[in-house]
Amino acid sequence: IENKEECRMSGTIKIINPCLLFEQLGFSMERAGVSKSDISEENGEYTITTDTDKYVFSSEGLHRMIFEGADVPPEFKNVFPLNMPKIDGMDYI
Repeated sequence: IENKEECRMSGTIKIINPCLLFEQLGFSMERAGVSKSDISEENGEYTITTDTDKYVFSSEGLHRMIFEGADVPPEFKNVFPLNMPKIDGMDYI
């Protein structure tokens, strides 16, 4: 292909099941010292509960925490942001 711009594709990464993601990250969380974490969704807000604390995020706030490390609770500093490759044409929401 002569024109690389023709190959560029836009994309978005979106977590469609945060509960499953947190379940799958259980090992990483245990290694980071979080022995128990639970996430639930109600009315578009996500509540993360640990042994000692409770945190509430909007959908956008949850994505920012996971992908950007924004407003990460102290317990999750060694888990988030997730190491995601930075690829041209890929946006994180």
